[in-house]
Amino acid sequence: IGKGGFFDGSTGSVNCGNSAGIGNINNTTIELWINVHSNSGNDIFLSKGKYKNNGWYLWNYPDGKTALSLNDNLNTYAYNTTSSIFVQDQWIYLAVYFNQTSLVFYKNGAQFGNSIPISGWNTNISDNLLIGAFNDSGYNFNGSIDEVRISSALRPSNWIAVSYSNQKSPYLFYSIGSEEAAVSAIFSNYYGIYAAAPITNELIIFSNYS
Repeated sequence: IGKGGFFDGSTGSVNCGNSAGIGNINNTTIELWINVHSNSGNDIFLSKGKYKNNGWYLWNYPDGKTALSLNDNLNTYAYNTTSSIFVQDQWIYLAVYFNQTSLVFYKNGAQFGNSIPISGWNTNISDNLLIGAFNDSGYNFNGSIDEVRISSALRPSNWIAVSYSNQKSPYLFYSIGSEEAAVSAIFSNYYGIYAAAPITNELIIFSNYS
């Protein structure tokens, strides 16, 4: 973590295009690492939609509270955390999952506040996914963003907790024990282990595993 993109709060942004499998769905999980250098208010982290039009955007209030705005063709509904998530110039792992009925924020792998009931929104999104800026222009983010991941699934709390731990301290995430004796039936439970693995669309940006 820490080798991602820097955004100057003025003109910098990343245009990821418009993928039919990312964002135009009812079940979405967003994960990213954010380092806020200066919070002037209304800074956009990610946007896949426009104000009172369609889609969604993830952003920060001037008081530091984080909000996810969901749009239909007439309205914008902003759902925000009850307190500030970020500490200036510190890396924070932010995750949020949402569908047509509820939304949950996570900070550093742990749920942040209660599940929030939400109104229906328009998932038919034709806008590009932007990092660090708004599809309606302006509100550019001032800081750094790394390890952006958007999945077409509601990732469970244990998934989010493991993602945080694995990325924060990968060398402390696992340990290697002593060598074991040979096993004669190592694949005896193969199908039982992998039978329930879900298939989802997933977009990963600024991923560094070195």
